Amino acid sequence: MPGPWFAQLYPDVAAANGLATALHESAKRQGLDLNGITAASGWPTSAVLAREDRAASVQLGSEERCFIIELRGRAVALSSGTYPELDVTAGVLHWWCSGTTLTDLHRRYAFMSASSLALAYEAGTEVEAKWRSLREAATGEVRLAVEAAAARPVLRGLFPFLSHQTVCFSRCTVYPYSKDVPAIQPLGGNRFRVLAPDGRTAASDITAEEAAGVVVSHLPPD
Repeated sequence: MPGPWFAQLYPDVAAANGLATALHESAKRQGLDLNGITAASGWPTSAVLAREDRAASVQLGSEERCFIIELRGRAVALSSGTYPELDVTAGVLHWWCSGTTLTDLHRRYAFMSASSLALAYEAGTEVEAKWRSLREAATGEVRLAVEAAAARPVLRGLFPFLSHQTVCFSRCTVYPYSKDVPAIQPLGGNRFRVLAPDGRTAASDITAEEAAGVVVSHLPPD
């Protein structure tokens, strides 16, 4: 059970015997729909709601009154925010799980985040957005590897990401990423190694352009 802070900071939630019930009752008072909301793992301090490809979760802050909200779509965390009011939190969950776009939700509730990558996920353009952000942010040898890979159309169709300064590629855009594509690892001195999916070295001490070519030649069949 939660500590003394629960009743002190959230008397309305405590009176409803838990967050899920409190949110459901708040929604009913406002003419909103949170049917199906449940306590996460049975805890009175958290709540979850899932509909089709969308989900929302809420937790209570323990040091100050704030409802910690996370929204997911297609199994990807797309937006988060905190707010001190129960009724507003219920509104966020209702509109999100009713199919409101992230742009419109952010317009209605400015405290909910709406990053460019999250908007791209919602639009189905996350691969292009991820390449763009990676090319803008990469520096040094990582940038050389990213640019060499981006010059290969077949690699540009994969979802790129960095892991310990190694340029990786995935055939899916949600975590856990696919683990069947080689990766490019900088070695220093503008030389690179290509790591096979099993961690073995497929090629080493080569240029970024050569490394990109090795990755292409070792791609799994479609």
